[in-house]
Amino acid sequence: ICDESTWRKPSSIESAIGLCTPDSVNKMKSEINKGDTTDYVCDSTGWRKAVLIDYIGPCDSSKYYTVKKHQDTSYACRTTKTWTTLNSTEKAIGVCAPKQYGKIDSVITKNDTTRYYCDSTSWRKATLTDFFGKCDSTKYYNTVKYDKTTYTCRKNNNWETLTSIEQSIGLCSPKNRGKIDTTSSKVDYYCDSTGWRTTTVRDYYGPCDSSLLYTTKFFKMHSYGCEKGPEWTYLEYPESDLGYCTPAVKGLARIDEYATSYICDTKWRT
Repeated sequence: ICDESTWRKPSSIESAIGLCTPDSVNKMKSEINKGDTTDYVCDSTGWRKAVLIDYIGPCDSSKYYTVKKHQDTSYACRTTKTWTTLNSTEKAIGVCAPKQYGKIDSVITKNDTTRYYCDSTSWRKATLTDFFGKCDSTKYYNTVKYDKTTYTCRKNNNWETLTSIEQSIGLCSPKNRGKIDTTSSKVDYYCDSTGWRTTTVRDYYGPCDSSLLYTTKFFKMHSYGCEKGPEWTYLEYPESDLGYCTPAVKGLARIDEYATSYICDTKWRT
């Protein structure tokens, strides 16, 4: 080969596929050796082994987020100006690009479905907020179901799972404040401004006031009396059986449930 005024022997590559001349710059040729094929590209330095960009072109700003395939492998042009292979999520649902911001898609496997959210440049696992928006005053007491779990928008501006009580009898909201409901386990709850709470004697009979003075009520297997108010007083024995010893019944004798006689003096005594 006459190369810059010097005769030289051709290299093995040149002997196989010919010379790399100005006319063949950027052109590709292949060498076949024992069934294996190697591609070469002619550039200003001579023949070199072909690399990925020789097949699919350079990755620049005009190709960001595009996908090209070479030898059964897909590559994405990243903003780092490099072609890289797709991850498992991208293989399933494609590349997340800025024009798809906010898109939600799902990857379905044999045992599960995983939802993904396109966060402008990459996929991330979708959250409750991605589906139903932020929890704010416009959504207070709303309930939504997500991944087989029910959530409600609390007044702390967070989506939270329902408690076991709420799952049984629903939410305690302003529209049912003051209501009493019973769970499947036969426990009564009262809805007040703080949420569901276990019931008290006052929830059933109202506050203890002058109109109910010395009245007794039976509640949850025990007696309560109206004495000072506004709360009802838990009565100890024997008042829990005989009632209050008041001036109105002074001197009156009564027999308790155990057949013991009591008389009302300043208090009940045998």
